[in-house]
Amino acid sequence: MKTYPHRKKFIYNIESLLNRSVDVNYVLQEIRKIYSDIAIETPCMTRFSFDLVDTESLRNVEFYQIPSESLSNKSIEISHTKLIEYIWLEDGEWCYGDTEYGAQDIATALSEATFFKQYPETVKDLQKLLNDGLWVFEKSRFPSFGDARFSDFDEVLSWDEKHVMVGTTLENAEVVSIEEWNRITTNESSWLK
Repeated sequence: MKTYPHRKKFIYNIESLLNRSVDVNYVLQEIRKIYSDIAIETPCMTRFSFDLVDTESLRNVEFYQIPSESLSNKSIEISHTKLIEYIWLEDGEWCYGDTEYGAQDIATALSEATFFKQYPETVKDLQKLLNDGLWVFEKSRFPSFGDARFSDFDEVLSWDEKHVMVGTTLENAEVVSIEEWNRITTNESSWLK
């Protein structure tokens, strides 16, 4: 797998946003837009979700020693599959988790989410992302990773230089070599004659 191809742009956009505003509501709206752009580029990814939560409700989770008056009333919750993280203001500065302070560090930390580090390069990668729940099964939107060297596209979901992923559902999707797929489809064609 490779990293998300536009990771540097994502980091730049988040860093710029956090540097230009300390309005939690505005930042939430803009973060949603940034992640929405990612979803347009990567339509099969499992979506991130965002919400405003009362910062005080996180006291025992994130910042038990910080006085309440130092913290913003609301925090931004970012969730994706098993990830749940928070961004809030402390003394007018952005914080992420209990370890990252400052726009650049926060943007970099957000880009470390599994999605950004596991971007498919092959159909085997794609199948793993589907099985792990990081991508959703939308067969008409799967990327391909090379030139098609086969003629029967029935049930083909995606392909790369060596393999095809075939099936009709996540449960029956499998990766086979192109040679195997050509053999299977040739045999099926001869049965239908």
